[in-house]
Amino acid sequence: KHFTMKAAALLLCGLAFVAATPASYKQADKQFLQRQQDLLQLFVNLQQPYNQEQQQQANSFTFQQQQQNSNNVDAVKQFQNAYEQGYLPRGQVFNYYNPNHLKQAIYLFDLFYFAKDYATFYQAACWARVNVNAKMFVYALSVAIMNRPDTQGMVLPPLSEALPYLYVNTRAVQLAQNLKQQGQKQAVVQSNNTDFYNFYRQQQQEQQEYPYTNKYQYYEREQYANQYQQQYQYHRDGRVSYYNEDIYLNQQFAYEQVKNPAWFNSKKYHQQKQQYQNNGENFYYYLQQILARYNLERYANYIPSVQPFQFNQNIKTGYNPQLQFSTGQAVPARPHNYHINNANSYLLEQLETVDRRVADAVDSRQAQAVDGTQIQLTPETGVSVLGNLVQNNGDSVNNQYYAADNNGYYGYLDQCRRVVSSMVNSYAYQYAPSAVEVDEAANRDPAFYQCISRIINYFQQYKSQQKPYNQEQLNFQGVKVQSMTADKLITYFDNSKLDLYNVLSYQQGEQPHSYEYAAHQLQLNFKPFNYQIQVESDKNAEAVVRVFIGPKYNTQGHPISLEQARQYFVEIDRFTTTLKSGQNTVQRSSQQSTRFTQQQPSTRQLFNQLQQAQQGGQAYYYDQYVSQLPATFPQNLMLPKGSREGQEYVLAVSVHPYQGNQPEQQDQQYQPFDSRSQGFPFDRVVREADFQQAQNIHFQTVKVFNKYLNEVNSVEQ
Repeated sequence: KHFTMKAAALLLCGLAFVAATPASYKQADKQFLQRQQDLLQLFVNLQQPYNQEQQQQANSFTFQQQQQNSNNVDAVKQFQNAYEQGYLPRGQVFNYYNPNHLKQAIYLFDLFYFAKDYATFYQAACWARVNVNAKMFVYALSVAIMNRPDTQGMVLPPLSEALPYLYVNTRAVQLAQNLKQQGQKQAVVQSNNTDFYNFYRQQQQEQQEYPYTNKYQYYEREQYANQYQQQYQYHRDGRVSYYNEDIYLNQQFAYEQVKNPAWFNSKKYHQQKQQYQNNGENFYYYLQQILARYNLERYANYIPSVQPFQFNQNIKTGYNPQLQFSTGQAVPARPHNYHINNANSYLLEQLETVDRRVADAVDSRQAQAVDGTQIQLTPETGVSVLGNLVQNNGDSVNNQYYAADNNGYYGYLDQCRRVVSSMVNSYAYQYAPSAVEVDEAANRDPAFYQCISRIINYFQQYKSQQKPYNQEQLNFQGVKVQSMTADKLITYFDNSKLDLYNVLSYQQGEQPHSYEYAAHQLQLNFKPFNYQIQVESDKNAEAVVRVFIGPKYNTQGHPISLEQARQYFVEIDRFTTTLKSGQNTVQRSSQQSTRFTQQQPSTRQLFNQLQQAQQGGQAYYYDQYVSQLPATFPQNLMLPKGSREGQEYVLAVSVHPYQGNQPEQQDQQYQPFDSRSQGFPFDRVVREADFQQAQNIHFQTVKVFNKYLNEVNSVEQ
């Protein structure tokens, strides 16, 4: 038989993919394909029976059989006893930051994790899907898939599709449900940002741009009808609600909490920390970059940087997320100028205690171990030790002393979020947490960044005690970055698209995949760009390149020093390159970034890819280290919003000798690890004269332009 041109093209694409595939990728066999498909189906239509085979698995489940096929019989008995005494009902809201809820979720995870084989695990998951609280089930199953040896490389569905109620505003959800009841098979509804959307629509109308013409698209034009709207519509923090409420930003944060839960104990679960998993330093750097990126977006909108959380003061900025849980309960709103005295006094007292202990550790440069001895915070290990105790993870030197609660579950950031949430919330069994206390929605609430800011201040205080980097540490002898050039940098607003299969109810015989419902939400995006770095070297050498973007001026338009600007620098890329003696042109695309990564395929796309591979079509490749990848940000937020006339920023490029310990870490799929601190060379107090003398570090002023969508492709480069 002869190949058609299309088939030949597909074959060539497949061969090209194999050639370009990182070493960590493997081609899936039939067993992997079937298991991946089965696990994805567990997340579909969570409130109703969906798959007949999975229902049969659930019906044949027994605790006796689970005990016989478990590596930890006590874990099965513990779950069974707790379940029979009364688990969180399916009709209630699961809250990770409620100790009782979390304890139950860990019991469920243990049931999944300690199953001897995949068949036992899968049967337990099928049973739990119909017998356990849906959000608790999603959490425990997700952590299990990330950590079981026989599910390594398998991906979760986008969490925004599994739990869409926490990403799409209530009115859009209700509109979709109403249209389904009217018999429509497909529709697109608009999910508005809480503050930015009306302003954006006004701009669009002034430009007479109406990009939406599909007859299945519906838009909400009325003003938000709730008691908080007048408070929220005009306050300055609302100007960046498009950023706070970005679907992918919130989804990525929730994913990181699933990937690396602080309670996961390597001793209990017989797993050693993998080379790409977060440790204390990575935890710190992730928070620092969350704060820096948020402040950079505030800078783009001429808003001062966020102020840290303070005891005995008001939370000035209120927030109404306009979300609801799948149970129908609204995610509570917080008015403006709500005093901290409204918080739960017991939780507040616990936070004050852990705050003092962290402050003492920073001031003394010592942390108290379990046996009472003092662990020195050295320049090499101090940030990691601090990060572990602030997160209160399994590597903390003292999980009880630095825990923010009596159970030892929660760290400093967790407790700060619990305190802020308790201002408008009760901790009774049936009450709903506010946005700041929900991992899927925390980034939406401005108070979340206030909590992070206070924590980062302690790390910065500790780092300020260290000596600035000297010339030897900053320089790469014989290497000079001569210049950096980039395509025109352009941001714009378009729509993210979210499949709503999990907000609809289906009648008997109806299949979710036959309904196409989606929500659109405005998002910041940018036009992909290329950049070139000209490097002169007097030798052949392996190098690691770091690229940052930061502010050139303050919000008043005055130039700021490098020392002031460095805390707002966002690392947008990190990669290795081989320098040859002489002139080198390092070419890079924004789409290659290891720090801001592309979105994963939708659940619908994943099913299609799996089915094609099962039918002998295009092969399906998976990353066997997907659960160990470092924390990243969504690619659409790589650049802060520009302006019509061009907002000035600084791109900073550093080229240093590669100091990785393991050759496989140079795989471009991963952020290269070397012996330098996260955030290097801007993580310590800087002496500008030393940076000016370091020829391997280069600063380039650039302009970022913000355009309307229909202008983007017509812009001259």
